[in-house]
Amino acid sequence: MNAQTERGKQMSALTKGMLAVLHIGAQQVGLDEDGYRSLLKSCAGVESAAELDRAGWQKAMRRLERAGFRSTSPRRPLGCRPGMASDRELRLIRRLWAEYAPDATDESGLRTWLSNKRKVSDLRFLPADKVPGTIAALRAMIAQRRAREGRPAA
Repeated sequence: MNAQTERGKQMSALTKGMLAVLHIGAQQVGLDEDGYRSLLKSCAGVESAAELDRAGWQKAMRRLERAGFRSTSPRRPLGCRPGMASDRELRLIRRLWAEYAPDATDESGLRTWLSNKRKVSDLRFLPADKVPGTIAALRAMIAQRRAREGRPAA
């Protein structure tokens, strides 16, 4: 195996925390062992969580969330920060990004977009005056993608 393939495998490997969240989610929605294996097979085509890559993990987590899983340790709110985007606005932006880029496994694409378009390195640094334009731009991107795909706007 060459170095680039090995590096790609390491990058796609799941952390212990990610595996733990997957197992907790399966327990929370009441999956037995067979149901859990079925989930892994249908979402990622694997027999075991150890074989999952990040994209498969993301698909399995989305399925668990649709089945009712709710994390008990959500992203820590940043609190009230005068002049900065509110927690509610940040959640909306993350939700819009997830709709625009449903196969994204982390926020690196969002950070790159923010850096290029809004000159902000991370969502937590988004000033309040850039929030309306950011939300409008994401909604426009979603609408353009839907139009290209021939789907009606929501």
